[in-house]
Amino acid sequence: KMTVREDTITELTATDITRWPARPTHASVANSRKELTKKAAAIKTRYESFPLGTRFGYAAAIMLSADYIEKVNKVSSGTIPDTWTFTPPMQPDPYDPDITRNTAEKDIPKMEAAWTSKKKDHEIFLGVEDAMKILIAKAYDRCWLEEIEDDILEFTVVSAMEMLKHIESQCLKMTNRDKKKQIKNTEFPWLAEEDVTVYFAKLEKEQQKLKTMGIKWDDTQKVTQAVDEMYASGIFDKKTLMEWEEYAEADKDWNQCKDFFKEFYKKEKRFGGTQAKGFEQAANLEIVHEEEMEEMDNDDHLNAFQATTASMITLAAGMAVAKKESEEQIKKLTSKIDHLAALVEKLVSKQRNEIKIANCDKCKKRHPKGMCWEDEENAADRPRYWKSAKK
Repeated sequence: KMTVREDTITELTATDITRWPARPTHASVANSRKELTKKAAAIKTRYESFPLGTRFGYAAAIMLSADYIEKVNKVSSGTIPDTWTFTPPMQPDPYDPDITRNTAEKDIPKMEAAWTSKKKDHEIFLGVEDAMKILIAKAYDRCWLEEIEDDILEFTVVSAMEMLKHIESQCLKMTNRDKKKQIKNTEFPWLAEEDVTVYFAKLEKEQQKLKTMGIKWDDTQKVTQAVDEMYASGIFDKKTLMEWEEYAEADKDWNQCKDFFKEFYKKEKRFGGTQAKGFEQAANLEIVHEEEMEEMDNDDHLNAFQATTASMITLAAGMAVAKKESEEQIKKLTSKIDHLAALVEKLVSKQRNEIKIANCDKCKKRHPKGMCWEDEENAADRPRYWKSAKK
């Protein structure tokens, strides 16, 4: 019979997280953290080290502290202070130290049961940690983790959160051009086949994604993008749009934007006015061309593929209910999807084959050039758990 810890590992590693070949990027690390958070949050807990664990499970063990604070306080205001950081809990003693010879006999069974539950929660936490380490190790090429992998103990001396931070330290610093490309992902069209509330939720998710990569995209920019799509949709009449523009600038915040257009969207829908402008949206959809693909790095290829393909598939689904004349338009869009997919597969394969890292002369391990921790020039970058192999 398997232990609670082993059961947890088996449950969480039943499916892998996304595999990221070649050099890691800030976007790939953010995506890995998101996938791991979903897995950890699925296992609920009352362990005191995990605030609101009955709702967010063991997610605190992998999420960035600032993001966890925001999530918790959003549903339960003031639950944890802004200065809170996750501290891995210590292994509980075999027996409750509060049970002494002076403890009332009637209280002992209840105290023992609570202590047994605490030990079980800790075993589950250890299982969550082990599972996340396994998933991270499978998601990235071993060369990006070799510096923190012990020859005997492997990754037992580091936490899953530290593994992700180490991988992130291998990412190249994002240039302004890189940031601009990521922000470009927010410029996806609102397809009138979907409720406007769904579109607003997607924009909020994009903003959160940029935040995890350290890219600022504030609510003002979010409102600008949303309103631009409201205009482009053709759903709202001139009178409605003018009413929005008449608002004082200070009142055009994100919440007001959502409330305003959701209310008018409901009215338009009630009276049958939300007809999709499928072909006009198709004409305005930006398609990445082969020349642009050659200038992108591996992660940008994947982002462009995922964003463009998702938009095209949604659009094609909406157009499927149109008249017969739309069939030619759908064929053209499908052709573009296939072309882009082939480009991504070709370029990713090319980059994967080009990356070859030899053993370092100083530490005899494999890692990116110029990033050896044995080199005194990199002393400031050494993590706290690092130990020299020369001692």
